[in-house]
Amino acid sequence: MNRFLMTAALAVTVAAAAIADLGPRPKGPVGKSIPVQNVLKFANEFPNHTFWAVTQGFNGPKVITLKPDTAKPLPLTMNLTTSAIVYAVPNDAAKTFATPKEFVQAAAAGKLPAGVIVSPTFVKAEQVQNNDRRTAIDRIVVVAGGIKAGVTFAEEDPVKRDPEPEPPADARPAPRLFAVGLAAALAVMFGGLWLVRRGK
Repeated sequence: MNRFLMTAALAVTVAAAAIADLGPRPKGPVGKSIPVQNVLKFANEFPNHTFWAVTQGFNGPKVITLKPDTAKPLPLTMNLTTSAIVYAVPNDAAKTFATPKEFVQAAAAGKLPAGVIVSPTFVKAEQVQNNDRRTAIDRIVVVAGGIKAGVTFAEEDPVKRDPEPEPPADARPAPRLFAVGLAAALAVMFGGLWLVRRGK
């Protein structure tokens, strides 16, 4: 009898240890942060527009004057910033500001001049699922249009450049769950044998 009791106790201990090893379920969304490579591609030279990139960082906003170049893409460097917005400002409207800083103050107050086109917000990093195999995200925004059509910002489809993420973790077999089930089955089996022997 003592042998059966010891075996059953061992099986229950293994089951309890396996369940404890699983740990508590994480609360909230599970993910990781990966860097974003932001690039502007100018389809035209845009001689009638001034392009200002306003970046946000720990030291406040900073203004960078961009020079459109159709020959090569223009990366947005965001070493000390968290986000950026590009403004396409008609030259006549740009002349109404003594400095680009005045334009930033007007933009923050929601007092943009007529004809100013605002790009999507560029971010330094994005939150993705833990099973996402990408080490970086390539985000390319094409600047097109002109005097009559107006300036447009259109983002290219990133799916064509990035690999598919791995299947979710809950879709793959869980070895630890199998160990829990096996240990629990052993506990039930040996407990039943002990009861049978005791009844004889």
